[in-house]
Amino acid sequence: PEIRLVIGGPALDQKYFEKLKRAAESFGVVNEVVFSGFIEQEELPMWFRDCDIYVDPTLYGMGYCFPCVEAAATGKPIVATKLLEDIGVVKDGFNGKIVGFRDAAQISSAVEELMSNPEMAERFSKNSLELAAKFDWKKTVEQTKNVYMVVTGK
Repeated sequence: PEIRLVIGGPALDQKYFEKLKRAAESFGVVNEVVFSGFIEQEELPMWFRDCDIYVDPTLYGMGYCFPCVEAAATGKPIVATKLLEDIGVVKDGFNGKIVGFRDAAQISSAVEELMSNPEMAERFSKNSLELAAKFDWKKTVEQTKNVYMVVTGK
């Protein structure tokens, strides 16, 4: 199928960024890979809206993964590592597929499965909207306040 890969965000590691560009060239897919660079906050909804599947193969803990939550809030099925399942922003078989760390074959397989199974993708999309609803700022503030009250005894 006609697929376009968007690698979103700035290049934090210029050597790795150049390696990705060379790989796209060597595989003959340079026209199918978009390196977005920095994306302004107000532009993010458009990028999420236009994608079919959000892939976040993160390796490092960083609290809640806001891009993953934002993708869920736009109803996207998600492919991510166990780390993002552990922090609660994606659930394997509910709103996404969990893949191994640095496992390109699993990532590819998960994306292919979602693309070839529109019913699963649609179910994951609906479930992403449901899961994202729990990341409401008012609820988060209230929960944080409750934790502080318990910890401080007030």
